Amino acid sequence: MTSLFEAAGLDAEAPRPLADRLRPQTLAEVVGQDHLLAGKGPIARMRAQGRLASLILWGPPGVGKTSALAKTAARAITAGAVPTLISCDGERAGANDRLQELARRMGAGFRAVDDPREMIDAVDEIDGPILIDSPAVNPFELDDLDMTLAFADSANAEILYVFDAGLTPEDAEDAASLFASIGASRCIPVKLDCARRLGAILGVGETGLAFAQISSTPFIGGGLAPATPLRLARVLVEDRNTPFEEED
Repeated sequence: MTSLFEAAGLDAEAPRPLADRLRPQTLAEVVGQDHLLAGKGPIARMRAQGRLASLILWGPPGVGKTSALAKTAARAITAGAVPTLISCDGERAGANDRLQELARRMGAGFRAVDDPREMIDAVDEIDGPILIDSPAVNPFELDDLDMTLAFADSANAEILYVFDAGLTPEDAEDAASLFASIGASRCIPVKLDCARRLGAILGVGETGLAFAQISSTPFIGGGLAPATPLRLARVLVEDRNTPFEEED
């Protein structure tokens, strides 16, 4: 692959910026990303399995898991992949039909499963990225957490915690801590376009969960953006006046 310097006609001995000279060439050279690279981190698991990890999105009722899943699928399709969307939310009226229609419109695959045993069979039959839409859960109910873990283990999937950016910091932090206790290492804050107080992002950050993406628009296409430090900083310092505040 041609580097920026080769494309500019510079040879290998030409002076290079410090950031380029220190850029890691292998995963072993990456520093400070143990939550992704070590032990049961998502990238470590993908290396061990030799395939892309499945992702399962979990969160409380009405938070927007299905929309976040569709936005993730849209990003994968834009990158040239063909994901399969799996619904394990058969108890909620219309949940399977909605996800199936979204998959059809995007050109993605679709499966519906009712329990962890069916999940094992479905994952074994799928070749390619797998994105799983979960039932809504109450993280403060141990039975719900057990169900979350059972589905995630059966799919060998990474748990992503989806949370409303407008939550109180305390509630968001408590829920994130419970998801982290069953193996979640990353999260997606959603509804940033609707929230005016973003303390929930700081609360979740206190738990050690890494921010994977952020969602600040209701639109499926282009609805997610990487949660880089610069983007998070801009979101947190942005002026979010309400219509009821008087202008100076």
